[in-house]
Amino acid sequence: MILPDMNIIGRKSNEIVLLGTKANFWNEKIYYKIWAWFCQAQSKEKTLGKMEKCGFTEKVIIDGVFTFKFIDVGKFPLYVLQFVELTFGYIPENLNFEKVDFGVDLDSQVVLVGPNGARKNTLLNLTIKDLVPLGGMVCQHNHLHVV
Repeated sequence: MILPDMNIIGRKSNEIVLLGTKANFWNEKIYYKIWAWFCQAQSKEKTLGKMEKCGFTEKVIIDGVFTFKFIDVGKFPLYVLQFVELTFGYIPENLNFEKVDFGVDLDSQVVLVGPNGARKNTLLNLTIKDLVPLGGMVCQHNHLHVV
């Protein structure tokens, strides 16, 4: 890796001699740190090769090629997962969700983010039907699998 403001002026064994035009101390420090990591990785790779040759480690077996084929499920509806006026609470007097309406279509990528205790797991448990809502419903397409 050559930093933007440096030119190669020669090579010595394992070291590249650089002429810094505008290179400052930090660029050079970073370059030599990366070079040290590279040399360390090469050394460890050689050591592992010798260990494998001498029988200290098992020979690496390369996995085969896997091919996946998915069945055609036809046309999906507008939403593959839909919450319709969902109301839920562990205690009916203290509701966690009240009249929640949203849908997830086929092109959506959903991420649940929030602080501890924000009911992310509760929402997932309602999705996979481990919990039963007090009101409303959770509609899923038959081919939807939540993992």
